[in-house]
Amino acid sequence: MKVVYLNPIGEMGGAEVALLNVLASLRDAKPHWKLHLVVSAEGSLAAKATSLGVTSHILQFPASLTRLGDASAGGPAGDSVGRLALLRQLLLASFGIAVYVSKLRKLLRQLNPDIIHTNGFKMHLLGAMAKRRDVPLIWHVHDYVHSRPVMARLMRLFRRRCAIALANSNSVREDMRATCGDLLPVQTLYNGVDTTVFSPHGPSLDLDSLAGLPPTDQNTVKVGLIATFGRWKGHHTFLRALSLLSADLSVRGYVIGGGLYGTDGSQYSKDELKALARDLGISDRVGFTDFVAEPAAAMRALDIVVHASTEPEPFGLVIAEGMACGRALIASAAGGATEIIDPEVNALSHSPGDAARLAEQIVSLASNVELRQRLGQAGRATVQERFNRERLVKELAPIYSKLVQIEGKQSDTRVGAARPKSDDASINGSPGVAKTSGRFDSDRVRGLDSLRFVCAMWVVFVHCGFFPLLDHVDKTKFAGKLFAGLYNNAFNASAAVIVFFVISGFCINFPYAKGRPLHPKSYFTRRYIRIITPMMVAILLARPLNIKLTLLSDSILWSLLAEEIYYVIYPLLLLTSRRIGWTKILVVAFVFSVGVILTNPGAGDYPSYGPQLNWLLGLPCWLLGCLLAQRVSSATASSVATASIWGWRMAAWGLSSFCSFLRFHSPVKHPWTLNLFAIFVYFWLTRETAYYKQHKAPSVLEHAGKWSYSIYLMHLHGQAMFVLLAFAPFAAGMNWMINIAFVLLVSYTFYLIVERPSHLFARRIAHKLLRPSLGQTQNTLSETVPERVADLTF
Repeated sequence: MKVVYLNPIGEMGGAEVALLNVLASLRDAKPHWKLHLVVSAEGSLAAKATSLGVTSHILQFPASLTRLGDASAGGPAGDSVGRLALLRQLLLASFGIAVYVSKLRKLLRQLNPDIIHTNGFKMHLLGAMAKRRDVPLIWHVHDYVHSRPVMARLMRLFRRRCAIALANSNSVREDMRATCGDLLPVQTLYNGVDTTVFSPHGPSLDLDSLAGLPPTDQNTVKVGLIATFGRWKGHHTFLRALSLLSADLSVRGYVIGGGLYGTDGSQYSKDELKALARDLGISDRVGFTDFVAEPAAAMRALDIVVHASTEPEPFGLVIAEGMACGRALIASAAGGATEIIDPEVNALSHSPGDAARLAEQIVSLASNVELRQRLGQAGRATVQERFNRERLVKELAPIYSKLVQIEGKQSDTRVGAARPKSDDASINGSPGVAKTSGRFDSDRVRGLDSLRFVCAMWVVFVHCGFFPLLDHVDKTKFAGKLFAGLYNNAFNASAAVIVFFVISGFCINFPYAKGRPLHPKSYFTRRYIRIITPMMVAILLARPLNIKLTLLSDSILWSLLAEEIYYVIYPLLLLTSRRIGWTKILVVAFVFSVGVILTNPGAGDYPSYGPQLNWLLGLPCWLLGCLLAQRVSSATASSVATASIWGWRMAAWGLSSFCSFLRFHSPVKHPWTLNLFAIFVYFWLTRETAYYKQHKAPSVLEHAGKWSYSIYLMHLHGQAMFVLLAFAPFAAGMNWMINIAFVLLVSYTFYLIVERPSHLFARRIAHKLLRPSLGQTQNTLSETVPERVADLTF
């Protein structure tokens, strides 16, 4: 059995101690098992795991991912981080997350585990994204998730990738069930304590020296809070309780621990807590020791161990460890802590955040040695019976074995479950993938990139929602009904796809329209590296967001698959066109498209015909672009007035809206109308190209058109991420604009990180393939051409 454990931090916290106990228990009972630990940073956790015989791997988190977290955005650490700040963190971390998942996936493939066991929220999600489908994933949950505004949604989103969740208490188990529903099995696995280390007998620390305080006398009762500096750990409550104690009571308090997490806003600083102690007037009665490597020795130096979490404690490992050390304990009675303590029997309790009651309990124990001894003895007996470390392997090993036997098929069934097909008439569109602003000889085709961006935004408006103009329109009246009907058909994404098809055919054929040769190796290399790389990344990113994005389906990728087919057959079409002309090929394509329509005359959209036929249905539109390139390259530019071109643009908008109206309110659907619309687009674009030979194209739109492919690929991702953030603090119109801006930001980030590098890489490879053929006499499709021809269409 090979098990890989993933942990999001490198230092020791409660979850890390629990993980080490699991590793130790398995190593003792199953020495032949191969155990690997992957941590995100150097630290004591990896060193301790290595000492147990576990192979440790350091896979460093990027800084943006380390800081990312929602604990302080309405979670257990309060709301010191706003939703906008969290959104900014998420955007900054998005690239780092993608890179880290890629590295983690590679490492997991190398390790080839039978089980992946994750031990923290970030690793739960990263492990779900990086794992193979046939490897069972176990989430070991040590915290409540329902209070996390983003994490709860993401856990619910990724639950199908997880085989089982292990909760460290019944309280956490019920929280996970409420969050993830019945699809994810959840089982309680209480944390374990090494009772040989956490024992009443052994060395103790000099806490006064560590805290920089003068030594106390023998009669002073030492009371300590041992915890990380997490804001929900109750440091304020503990310090306020100490301030309520009588000056005559010989008690000294200790804050033992330090900062652990890198997440912004999730924890106190030591300076904050010292400042609070000064404000409360107890600087001389409380010491701060910082992190201690031996918490058992720190506990043995105390007379009373305090647990003061202000939020329900998922388990409360420090409670069990303090009891194992035979120390009197006061616990915050909420959450998993109530499953450990029996008030007045093995511990005392107080309500979360109740400093006055905590102070009373401290007084009770400080003034009663016998009570401290009795509670300490009962507490240790409880831990030895219910929370000893040896029981972990007895409960965990059967889970591992069962998952290895059966989880492979079950996991594939859950992850690969079929999703209902969408019947949305307007989700089909492709922005084309050819960049239109390259040079051919001395000519430059300006303006088409601007149109590509506008068409891409048409698709975004349809999928992400129109501006909410209809919220206050009375649709019971004729005027309101008419306005709503016009507005609902104002944007037709499928018509935008037709424009993309025509532009794509134009871009592919334009370099060769005057008889220039085509180099097959360079041509195919550029097309498919440039197109497929971003598309595959988009498909991978879609999976964790539950976005339907597959090639052989009616997802938005149907048009890209069609274009890939056009690119494959283009060299043959080019040869044929040089013998019989593009017009005859176009006529044949229209005849075939009508034949395709007749196979299903009532179909609403192109994808209804499936990947085998929809490319044939759209082929005439693409060929119209090839014909347009031939005409533009050979014709002299005619003058087109600004008023005239705007008339054509408005006519294009009106016709696309009319096609949408027919699609939803008549038997005449898109397959019948949009190929005819493409003929109009042909004549319209003829005038656009002529217009921009005489006028300057808008620089902003021209630049935006370069990343319209990324807009098309990633707009659904951006929308899904925005929905997960549940960010809607303003009026509907402002929220819509923020939504669209977020989608564009996600798309542009994708362009910079994925699309543009793949474009440049494709260009370099194509140039290398092109150079050997320069200066050689070859056949019609591979004669000598200037190297710059390879840069025309992208």
